[in-house]
Amino acid sequence: MKKGYFENDIKQLKKKNSWQDKMGVKIAKVGVLPVPLALYRFKRDLGFNYSQIAFIGFVLLYTQNGKLPYFSLAKLNRDFGFPPDTLNRIIKKLREKGYLKTTPRKENPKGKGRNEYDISELIKTLESLIDANKEKLFNTKSWTPNDILDYGLMHEHEEQKTQNRSDKDTKTVEHNK
Repeated sequence: MKKGYFENDIKQLKKKNSWQDKMGVKIAKVGVLPVPLALYRFKRDLGFNYSQIAFIGFVLLYTQNGKLPYFSLAKLNRDFGFPPDTLNRIIKKLREKGYLKTTPRKENPKGKGRNEYDISELIKTLESLIDANKEKLFNTKSWTPNDILDYGLMHEHEEQKTQNRSDKDTKTVEHNK
């Protein structure tokens, strides 16, 4: 194992606006392009069609500085040719599946409203699918022994972080008594 291999992921995780920060190390390890390869690998499990995956790609494209992305559907129509009724159907389906939450933003100076798009539940679902299918994923040629080791170390790090949080919560409760 290269020295610092896992440490580099931790450094990236701490950097704002990195893929690891946006998607988490697990999803970054499975493969990240403008759209995570995990979306394509688990398309059937998620019940997605390619238009929905493309829309998620736009959400990821507009994500910046750790804030929820927002954009104009009219701009998507202009720039990428998505008809407005198709965009509305895609958003409705993603909301129904629980993978997308939209929140209206304050009106901009031109009086046009925009929504913020939250796909955090989709990210959690992808991480669960990766965990549930790790044997199949590890047996592919895209995973190196270092990737497998990183995955194990990251999983251990997440468990330790969870344990530390619960210890801290216990201490806080005891202190507040």
